[in-house]
Amino acid sequence: MTMDYRTKWARFEAGSKREKLAFFKRLYGCSGEHLNVVLLGELVKVRLQEIQFGELTSAEEARLEAVCSHRNVTPLRRAPVLRRTYRGRLYEVERMEDGGFRYGTKVYRSLSAVAREITGSATNGLRFFNVSSATGQAR
Repeated sequence: MTMDYRTKWARFEAGSKREKLAFFKRLYGCSGEHLNVVLLGELVKVRLQEIQFGELTSAEEARLEAVCSHRNVTPLRRAPVLRRTYRGRLYEVERMEDGGFRYGTKVYRSLSAVAREITGSATNGLRFFNVSSATGQAR
């Protein structure tokens, strides 16, 4: 059985800078030495997800670009992992197939519940993570 992207990502995160660079080179076939560690990690995470779930077709990419071009918005249904930097810290939430959202070790029923956990106050989850509605329509 092959490892899923979360397991591979955890191994990447736990590695030293040298190990991370070697991992990047295996995925992309080129050196990532010119990249900072955060960007290196983001590129690795995207590639691991592409390997597990498949890449978008050029038609799908064009449609996403058209829908999102007027705003910096990600359609929720096409985002397996949502990211938001808040108060200097990067938060990542995984969209589950059953409609829930995994943040850390807990699964939440809504993005608003995750946003409330992060901020400590009632917050619109779609707005907090800058995503369009669950149907993929731009806000």
